[in-house]
Amino acid sequence: MYKLQQKLLVLVLLLFLTLITVLGFTFSFKESFYNEIPLWGLGMSKRSNKENTTVDSSLPLNLPDFVRPNRTCKVPIGSDRANLPPCTHSLFRSYYSKMASYPECGAWVETAGYGYSQRYILDFCEFKPYNLPECSLRNGLHHILFTGDSVGWRTYLSMVNTSIWAGSNCHLVKSEGPKSKTPSTEYFSVGHRSLNESFVVAERKCAWCRGNVYDCEMQTGNGYHNVRLEFAPAYKFRDPSLTIIPGNPRWRSAETFQEFLFSTYLPMVGIPDAIVMPFPLNHELGNSQLVADFQSLVDLI
Repeated sequence: MYKLQQKLLVLVLLLFLTLITVLGFTFSFKESFYNEIPLWGLGMSKRSNKENTTVDSSLPLNLPDFVRPNRTCKVPIGSDRANLPPCTHSLFRSYYSKMASYPECGAWVETAGYGYSQRYILDFCEFKPYNLPECSLRNGLHHILFTGDSVGWRTYLSMVNTSIWAGSNCHLVKSEGPKSKTPSTEYFSVGHRSLNESFVVAERKCAWCRGNVYDCEMQTGNGYHNVRLEFAPAYKFRDPSLTIIPGNPRWRSAETFQEFLFSTYLPMVGIPDAIVMPFPLNHELGNSQLVADFQSLVDLI
């Protein structure tokens, strides 16, 4: 468990800049993930991981002067972004301290043909490339689990798409199926009939929240590195959509989906090297037990 916690911290640092792009934003899709259009879009060329570079140290590292409360949102486009500072942890801390809110001024760009792979830009900083294959190899990451609601699902898909776009060979291992609010007991029972029959199923309240697994062969300087990218849907901190009642003679009881996930499902399919949980979870809005529910999830993990 200690090793898992260490690797969790590593990946949270790696993906922070990716996750921040989806915080607080809602968007729709023109294509279904389950149709026959490639995830990376029609005619999109693959890009080499060699393009991933370090941040240019000559760029400014402070917030631009125009970042101030109650400003009018205007997103620089194209060459106007040349002098923006790189999006870093310290820059976001400065933004939070000054604005007391998540970044809310941005725009979708390069959306033609991407489907799920649209790129989001902010007004005050520029995201720089990172090298997931080399980073995952260096930190011994072979299995990365994403979990959460539709924000987590979209972030997971963006990671799959980015990997494919960068030249990785990714193939679908299994999927919970098309858009639906009904959890798939067959998917999570992993071939165990008695487990399938033990589930108590409730509506998930999130149609896009569907379990999914991709295996990606990523090219590094030392050869190929295999990484499993997995998504486990959990639209609340205490997700009631798939549970097991006490007294079951063969399977451990679970009051929430997360309890089943960590106590039964992951030990069967393999404990991940890192867990990514994008925020916010919009389904928690109005939950008077939010703090207690979040603490119970932390205690469970």
